[in-house]
Amino acid sequence: MQIGTAVCGQGERQKGYLKVAELAFGCDVRLPVIIVRGVEDGPTLWVNGGVHGEEVSGIFAIQKLVNSIDPQELKGTLVVTPVSNPLAIKGIQKFTPEDQLDMNQQFPGREKGWLSEQMAYYLFKEVKTYADYLVDLHGLGVSYDSVPYTVYKNMAGVPDKINKKTEELTLLMGVKANCRVDLATAKGEFPGAIAGAIDAQCLLNGIPAFMFELGGKVDWQIIDFAVGSIRNMMTHLGMICSDVKRATGQIIITERDFVNSSHAGLTIPEIESGKIIPANTTLNKIVNFIGEELETLSLPVDAYILGIRTNPVVNSGEILVGVGTKWDQVN
Repeated sequence: MQIGTAVCGQGERQKGYLKVAELAFGCDVRLPVIIVRGVEDGPTLWVNGGVHGEEVSGIFAIQKLVNSIDPQELKGTLVVTPVSNPLAIKGIQKFTPEDQLDMNQQFPGREKGWLSEQMAYYLFKEVKTYADYLVDLHGLGVSYDSVPYTVYKNMAGVPDKINKKTEELTLLMGVKANCRVDLATAKGEFPGAIAGAIDAQCLLNGIPAFMFELGGKVDWQIIDFAVGSIRNMMTHLGMICSDVKRATGQIIITERDFVNSSHAGLTIPEIESGKIIPANTTLNKIVNFIGEELETLSLPVDAYILGIRTNPVVNSGEILVGVGTKWDQVN
């Protein structure tokens, strides 16, 4: 197997780089790639991270995951790209600084497109070639307190068996909250081309894939939990030997929303992530710099709190709370 400069035979672990773009001052934009191939044949799992520059927990999780896998005991192949947008990482921001595009809305990319589209194109070209399954690691960023949760998409044109396999693998992550986003009916989602996400494009190409959100700021307990979750999935896929763990008390969130501020100032959170709160509970208050209350936020329905902003300085239009508003108990 060869991805960029990484060339890996069976029973080996190899590292290299995949060139995805060029910058004006003569520097190549390269993505780090690590391949671990087992001595026996099996599926190929691709774990991606770092598509958004302020979400770094996935990078650490990928590093720990790779170091935990012995190629002599692996069936199949683990491919990881811990930093899929190094320009956003450099800028410590969600978007690619050079073109201000969200790379995770540009897949499958364009070979002759904008910079972020070109980066997406060359990465996804390899994913389509090799991946049987994909996990895309994210986080809400350092401005939020959040519990780990998953997001998987239902899309027109995707066979039922792919959607069912995706949900099955998603639940193996063992988190309580699992968001199922139906792109045909989804309301309250992030603006932009959600179907341009790498996991969505994988689904359209017959590759079960989902997003795994690893909290807000870097939390080493969540990182270790994520490593164990992905290893649990690899056990289920027959890639490593262990006992498959199945969580209880999980929910599938069928509708979610993001509550935005109408005023600027300082936000004061009134609730905690990971809790179910009744309708009309105060979520946040916003005060100005002399302490006058400008806004109190609440929802007219019961809600599961996925994450809440803890960085107090906000403009109008900032996301303050991410919530699930409808859900089903699954186990």
